[in-house]
Amino acid sequence: MKAIHWGVVWWVMAIPCYATSLYTDGLRLVTGVGSSKSMGNTLSIHREDGKDYVVNAMYDSRPYDDSSYWSGRLEWWDRGAAWELEVIHHKLYLVNLPAGILDFSISDGYNLLTVNRAWH
Repeated sequence: MKAIHWGVVWWVMAIPCYATSLYTDGLRLVTGVGSSKSMGNTLSIHREDGKDYVVNAMYDSRPYDDSSYWSGRLEWWDRGAAWELEVIHHKLYLVNLPAGILDFSISDGYNLLTVNRAWH
């Protein structure tokens, strides 16, 4: 995979954010693709054969492999405030696999559905 110049990515992503601040009241659809960083946590794995693992888990999201990391948000703006319905598609791959575990991932992804409140 080619290296990504993150400064360019930030500016490209900032342009739609600036443009949306110029809009007036009404309905908007905002979409995006990109990457994410998942924080580590303590992961417990319980196998059917009775062998258990506890790992200080570190994750990778591999945002451009398989299905991409994406989000979509439907916004209803009225007098400087909005209600939003947002869905984010996310996936995780365990980086530090314990001995005896060949693969651990949520590679088909999972979807986070949220209701948000926003103000200018």
